[in-house]
Amino acid sequence: MMSLERSIISSDPDLDRLWACVSCGYDDNGNFLICYTFKRNEDTDIPKRYADSGHVVTAMINKEDAYRMSVKVHVKMTELPAFMEEKFGDIDDGTLSPSEVERAYKVILDFVNSCGIRYKIERTSLEHNSDTY
Repeated sequence: MMSLERSIISSDPDLDRLWACVSCGYDDNGNFLICYTFKRNEDTDIPKRYADSGHVVTAMINKEDAYRMSVKVHVKMTELPAFMEEKFGDIDDGTLSPSEVERAYKVILDFVNSCGIRYKIERTSLEHNSDTY
């Protein structure tokens, strides 16, 4: 659970086999998180590339860099999640596939890079395994 959490983009809710979303907010330490969440329905036959039940890819921006980013985009730090939702939420037309949501996540991270902000990526399986890159 994140503080000031905003959902930026999500896949078509009518897709019953796969679902994905991008959200952002702050963790308990004040780090700004941008998360791509992918889930699959356990009851369906899914190709091998979707072998896990789901995962979360989190870009973690430390508190100091989150402040620098908020200054660069001219908003208060507490307004950064709403800013991201406003800036990128129009990508979501309600019919996106999970792979389109993943591509949008990469566009969002490209924007963060263009602001000169660094982040750490962590991939966590919904089965509780974690890899940090």
